[in-house]
Amino acid sequence: MPQSFKINFILFLLTSIPFTSQAQVNIIDEGSIWSYYDQGNVGTTNWNQANFNSDTWSTGNAELGYGDGDENTLVGFGPNASDKYITTYFRKEVTLPYLANLNCKIKIDDGAVVYLNGTEVFRNNMPVGNPSFNTLASTSANENIWHSFTIPVSSISDSTIVFAIEIHQSGISSSDMSFDFETILESQPPPANLYINEVMASNDASVLDNVGEASDWIEIYSSMPNTTNLKGYFFTDDKDDLTQFEIENDILINPSEYKIFWASDETGNGDYHLNFKLSSSGEWVALVAPDGQTIIDSMSFGQQRTDISYGKISYNPVETRYFTPSTPYANNSSSNSYLGFLEPPSFSNEAGFFDNDFDLTLSSSEANVNIIYSLDGSEPNSNNLTPVNYYYKNTYPQYPGDPVGPTIQGSYQSYMYSGAFTIYDRTSEPNDISNISTTLTNHHPTYLPNYQNNKGMVVRAISQKAGYLSSPIVTKSFFKKTNGEKKYDLPYVSLSFTEKEMFEYQNGIAVGGADFDSFRSYDQTTVDLLPLYVGNYYRTGRENEITGSFEYFEDQTPSVSQDIGIRVHGNRSRHWAQKSLRLYARSEYGKSNIEYPIFKNVDYDIFKRIIVRNGGNDFHFTHFRDAVLQKAVSHLKFDTQSFQTAVLYLNGEYWGLVNLRERLDDDYFEIKYGIDKDSIDVLENDHLANYGSEDNYLDLLNFIRSSDLASPNNYNQMLAKIDVENYIDYQSSEIFYGNQDWPFNNILFWRKKVPFINADMGVHDGRWRWSMYDIDNSAGSVWNSNTRSDFDALREASYGDQWYSELFYKLLRSSSFKNDFIVRNADLLNSTFKPSYINGLIDEQRALIEPAMTDHINRWKEPLEAYNSPINTTYWLIHVNKMKDWLDERGYYHKLHIKQKFGITGETDLILDVSNTAHGHIKINTIEIKGSTPGVDENPYPWTGLYFKNIENKLIGIPKLGYKFSHWVVDGQQVLDDTLSINTTASSVNIQCVFEENFYSENLSPIAYQLSDCHYEFLHWDEESPAGTYPSAMKFVYMDEVEPSLTAAISDSTFGDYDESKRTRINGLDEDGVSFINTGKSNPGYPEGKLGGLILALNTENIETVNLSWTGRTIEPNEREYAIRLQYRVGDILDFQDFSVNGSPLEYARQNNAGDSTVFENIELPTELMGKSYVQLLWRYYSLNPNDSGSRPQLAVDDIKIETTKDISGSSLTPINTTYAKISSSVNIPEQVNQTYNATKSISLIPGFNTTGTFSAEIKGCPQD
Repeated sequence: MPQSFKINFILFLLTSIPFTSQAQVNIIDEGSIWSYYDQGNVGTTNWNQANFNSDTWSTGNAELGYGDGDENTLVGFGPNASDKYITTYFRKEVTLPYLANLNCKIKIDDGAVVYLNGTEVFRNNMPVGNPSFNTLASTSANENIWHSFTIPVSSISDSTIVFAIEIHQSGISSSDMSFDFETILESQPPPANLYINEVMASNDASVLDNVGEASDWIEIYSSMPNTTNLKGYFFTDDKDDLTQFEIENDILINPSEYKIFWASDETGNGDYHLNFKLSSSGEWVALVAPDGQTIIDSMSFGQQRTDISYGKISYNPVETRYFTPSTPYANNSSSNSYLGFLEPPSFSNEAGFFDNDFDLTLSSSEANVNIIYSLDGSEPNSNNLTPVNYYYKNTYPQYPGDPVGPTIQGSYQSYMYSGAFTIYDRTSEPNDISNISTTLTNHHPTYLPNYQNNKGMVVRAISQKAGYLSSPIVTKSFFKKTNGEKKYDLPYVSLSFTEKEMFEYQNGIAVGGADFDSFRSYDQTTVDLLPLYVGNYYRTGRENEITGSFEYFEDQTPSVSQDIGIRVHGNRSRHWAQKSLRLYARSEYGKSNIEYPIFKNVDYDIFKRIIVRNGGNDFHFTHFRDAVLQKAVSHLKFDTQSFQTAVLYLNGEYWGLVNLRERLDDDYFEIKYGIDKDSIDVLENDHLANYGSEDNYLDLLNFIRSSDLASPNNYNQMLAKIDVENYIDYQSSEIFYGNQDWPFNNILFWRKKVPFINADMGVHDGRWRWSMYDIDNSAGSVWNSNTRSDFDALREASYGDQWYSELFYKLLRSSSFKNDFIVRNADLLNSTFKPSYINGLIDEQRALIEPAMTDHINRWKEPLEAYNSPINTTYWLIHVNKMKDWLDERGYYHKLHIKQKFGITGETDLILDVSNTAHGHIKINTIEIKGSTPGVDENPYPWTGLYFKNIENKLIGIPKLGYKFSHWVVDGQQVLDDTLSINTTASSVNIQCVFEENFYSENLSPIAYQLSDCHYEFLHWDEESPAGTYPSAMKFVYMDEVEPSLTAAISDSTFGDYDESKRTRINGLDEDGVSFINTGKSNPGYPEGKLGGLILALNTENIETVNLSWTGRTIEPNEREYAIRLQYRVGDILDFQDFSVNGSPLEYARQNNAGDSTVFENIELPTELMGKSYVQLLWRYYSLNPNDSGSRPQLAVDDIKIETTKDISGSSLTPINTTYAKISSSVNIPEQVNQTYNATKSISLIPGFNTTGTFSAEIKGCPQD
């Protein structure tokens, strides 16, 4: 008979390692019964042994703990809530059907140690050493995280096995404790079989598939004696779908052969490609027999690291390991195998800014772990515990005949952690990398600080242990505050790396280095080096990408902290002392994206690459020209590069100001627009393909060369080839800025590779579009002789015989294009191109960085020959002001160039106004005259725009909600045309747009109740009421959201039955009114399972005062938080507004008790609702937290009473022609005066009332009474 084995589990909470279950048999389920001891000191050291007697311990079902509210069993914590027991102990016994690996997972709060028969097998969040009953966990922990580990079969030697678990709190006043556990027994495979031998769930470069992609992969090994045909077998990663992927064609696997199947989810790439991908966070995969039921072999794996595989040792079906390098198509050897991944060291303090020096402690929750750390930014390495030397140079043969210059020794070092060390301000220490030249000067560079450069302190640490893969590097940068504040009121960027890789003479990527000396050795004539791309820093490509750490501090602690790749970026600007850098997020570095909203003007927060820009060719001048000029046009119809100014530190040493920028590459277009990298053409300059192909653009060029675009038919064909609005905006902006490095350079254009269908598809329509980048040589840049504001860039851009101007020249043949270009530029000159707008952005940027500019200039005071380089802030401000002066003048010349180019005789002032700014605004051509339009004043009306004579301008009125266009008044004459066309030679034209109220749609629903006839009451709704019928003057509505928020919009009316008992419904409750419950599941007449509330329509004409009462009820409270809020509006078009009572909205919120009710009495309707032919009241049923889970409550509305009231006082003897619900009077009615009061509820004659005339009063009642 089969042998069975008994296991006792004793758990003592500690660390987490990956879950690697191959399990086929559940041994312990979540929620199982455990013995536990909750009285503090257990009083013995052998509590975790197999022979310990725990019969006196308590028992209960997991989850066990206290403080969270989700426990199945509450355990004690002692008599004092402020001095709780630190430790709780747990034990359990089970029986195994056979011996195999045990895959376990544990839920803990805060720390744990796990023993098997008294031997520690797992530790999480606990200090090293033997814990006692009062040992604190290392830190507080998230009790919702499960930690996984595997106990190899080699550790299970007896039939009785005991697991003991000990849970430790991180403090004596900890608010909660949690424990649960699960273990699964791996299957026992047959001796001869097909095996899943190795898997790779995060492949970057281990092996490529047949189409050159780094797909995930699963390796199969055959130990069968004969060749096996895999046709009909299945692969799956879903235990509920064992036939997920069928091998449909013949695939033969020979004895002892390996086959790789690609988990690419791209079955079209060949027979070996599966229809699913593997998750790098861990999952289960299986090979299934042709019967679709028998699992031939399976493998479970936990969190994966890039290019590290997981599999079996030498075909051993039980012993699994991690492998680096991976071994596709080969045996897995123990020589390159590892038991698991180590968790990174814990730091006692978070990175960021500190006031006072402090001691930093590093720790690991693993036993027998060495922590290696560095303080100079280098990667911590146990081989670098003594200084590692490298060599660099500070002088080069800049000119022919100059000496080569000596090499200088630099070094870096790691340390073995042995105890806490002090974090302090390192500014007073000698400079390190700040003393290294990054240019080609033949003398000691002037920018190398002759003072102690400002410094932070960078700590990088790694965990190492024999038999385990080292942990990821943890990097934390610390900066000393100045007078309690950050030294710079800007985001900080801290980049850390091994300095040799950046600055070493032979291969450092940021120095002139060996490449320049090699150049000079054979070139003894060239003097001007700027046009030459020579020096190590001109090396490109992946082979010149170094690894490092990127930390981004927007506030006191890092918003981003991750390893990245670093390259030098730019063209000519690589010559500058401060280099631009390019950051690469890759899965092999830990994270494949940088995920944080670094750029606040875009609606996405995922980036593959970030440029750390030095100012480019504007480095020596304003340092922000390109960034601000692009920001000024970022709202136009082409892509620009967002920017964020920051302070840069390299290896903890101050490195000046930089602009973080987006990079316009294939990743950018994929992230922003969702265009797959394989589906885009991105071209540069003379149609050089950066990505994709130039073929489509060559077809476009052939078309314009063979077709005259003066023909409307030909031009219409062009509209299907390029986005003309994008192109006009792009050309106009480059021309206006007078970019000296364009149009023969810095051109980027792109398209999605699809045939054009229609422009409604936006960027997915297949048309060519242009993007702006690198405009440093614009707006008065001193780099070129054509820096004057009268530079005619329009003429330069429209020469017909140049490759770079051909398209623009040909398009100008079209009268439609030419007119659109002229009109768009007129609009831009009156908005975006206004100097007050752009110079306002310049002033904002100047004010932002001016406090930090002195330090930046002191750090990089590199004179630039022949130019006034900003060697102090005075020169910097001169260049900033020169740029502003240029923009002040540019508009005049831009208009002049347009008039000269197109023969325009003059300009006219179009003076625009509206009847009421609260009712709407005017759109002229392409711009809306309102405060949110860039370049338009906040309160623009009356607004004057300078436009070209004899050029048609089109104006439309854009009403706000609740209003509509009425007519125009043009120089005193009324014009009724919706679109106003102005084509004039006059010097000015006065135009007013008149709007009128439009609160009501054509078909008002429901029909309003006439309050002047009688008061209104809703007291009853029968569940037998026919579907689609509503109470008088009411209708029930549903919103556009399943979980309706307070801002959800009304979709339509419900039309379902009122006696449903489940799903989304409205129920008639007879005398208790009507109730609402949203379940997310639909009944007939309740579309998509949505609800919204009830609307009551009223006519308040001839009414001065109306009082409202109603009742809110909880029918079924359930779990989610919902409420019914009362809102109102005039008409049926405007947005609803809240009733306000004492400054708070009027609503009934779900209560915990069924049957609860609240009466809201004598609520006076707002005065703006009085005297209206149609108003709506909405009882809005909505979710207070749409992200809640659980059942939704059933809430009711009842006893709605609307009463009109009239107070008559003084000498008011006007005849009362309206029937009110309630009248009160204190008037004196003299002789010969007749006065009659009619009310439906009451007439009150209060002190002061007197009559000597004729007075009558009547209580009429209402038909509904």
